[in-house]
Amino acid sequence: MKSNSLSSIFIAGPLLLSGISISAIEVRSNSDSRWLDIYFNNDSIQWVRSYMLNDYPTLEFETSNLTGEDGSILYDHFKISSSTSEPSDVDIDDLENIGVGHHVLRLHIDTDKAMNDITSKSKYEHGRLSVESDFGSENIVNIPMNIRGRGNTSWRWPKKPYRLKFDYKVSLPGLRPAKNFVLLANYIDDTLLRNSVAFEAGRLLGMPFNFSSIPVDVYFNGIYKGAYQLTEKIAIGNQLVDIDKYKGILWELAARPQGEEGYIYTTPGYQMYLSVKDPDFAEVAYANKMTPEELFLIWQEDYNEIENHVINGIPWEVIDLDDFVNYIIVQNLSCNYDFSFPFSVFAYKNDITDKLHFGPLWDFDKGFNYSQFNTPHRHLIYMTTPGALMFTDMIRHPDFVKAYDKKWREFTEMHLPKLLEYIDSQAQIIKASALADGQTYPNSTNYDNMERLSCETFDKSVEMLKEWIIEQAELISNDPSFLLLKNEDLRSEIELIEE
Repeated sequence: MKSNSLSSIFIAGPLLLSGISISAIEVRSNSDSRWLDIYFNNDSIQWVRSYMLNDYPTLEFETSNLTGEDGSILYDHFKISSSTSEPSDVDIDDLENIGVGHHVLRLHIDTDKAMNDITSKSKYEHGRLSVESDFGSENIVNIPMNIRGRGNTSWRWPKKPYRLKFDYKVSLPGLRPAKNFVLLANYIDDTLLRNSVAFEAGRLLGMPFNFSSIPVDVYFNGIYKGAYQLTEKIAIGNQLVDIDKYKGILWELAARPQGEEGYIYTTPGYQMYLSVKDPDFAEVAYANKMTPEELFLIWQEDYNEIENHVINGIPWEVIDLDDFVNYIIVQNLSCNYDFSFPFSVFAYKNDITDKLHFGPLWDFDKGFNYSQFNTPHRHLIYMTTPGALMFTDMIRHPDFVKAYDKKWREFTEMHLPKLLEYIDSQAQIIKASALADGQTYPNSTNYDNMERLSCETFDKSVEMLKEWIIEQAELISNDPSFLLLKNEDLRSEIELIEE
């Protein structure tokens, strides 16, 4: 048994632990900690049992009359109980660690209609949201709201992602006031960290309009649904993409239409599907005394001109080079599987005369060491889809190669160590939440023809994520094309430029 964390716990009453003859402890804390977390590990499979400290949890150690070489009593089992729970027996050999601390926010979603889960991505269900925090000042009780499902592939999975909609701007702890929020399930992420790591990489690079997010545990009509990532909805406004909705636009670039509604068209040059993510064209067109179709045509013609510049080898006259470099650094560091199609690629313009800016970053479920596609490491552009052809033409441009090389070296020297530290700090914050999620959604096989790992191996998975990022960064630094394009030597372009 490991007892190195017990220094943070007050022990009341006689007890034997680490050779000191005793039999039971009642646990309390000398700080504002709210929870006792007892961590277990059996052959790298982890789980946790958590107890609120104000329920007076007690650990009662039991022996089978075993003694150590020095004559001390050896305990092989112990029972855990509290004022609100029955005793449960545990094999002491599985005990990994004991600690006290805080848990992530708990979101309680209660719908007017009795139901076990949300079943529709189009129909909202009305209900109320309560937020429970270890810090009472952050508690929120019974805010009216509406909820529906969201996502594309992720909607098919057992752990559903959700969209929350309020009638007025709501201030949730750690996030900007907004009417709309998203609950990311991160079902195929055995660390629950991929999206937040990508967002943090964007912040370190100084990218504008990065998502804020917080880890939460979600309870739906009293049913525990797992560990989620509460974040903002992609939209124009001070919630995220802070531009004038009456002048600017937020595009989504995709390999196929992402929905049947809205303003979508196929670009003439690279045959990509381009859809208007925001603003509401009906509202903006009315303000500009035109029809939505007329407004859409104006923006189509504008984007078609952007494509023509890319095809003709002069992209940076109409696309912001620095933003694109930063965007590709994060996509490449994460080896994001969806980028090459593309899926979940967003770009915006402040107004019709502005350059196109790539961002914000979104959707890294299949990034980093996602098991099916990214191990072993591969090049970012690995197929010949319309999006891949456009990005390839942009990446091959000498100005991009030179700018990417410079910014990548800066990132590895200044920001990569900070990103790894961020992973450690976030893993510590969410560990109890992640292990509870792993108990609810255990490892499974043959899911979408792949092995899906859960948070049951959380500590190991976090270390593997860090190791993968370090290896990916080394490969990018040494590969002739920065791992961007297969069988190409982009570095030779730098030498030609310098000559």
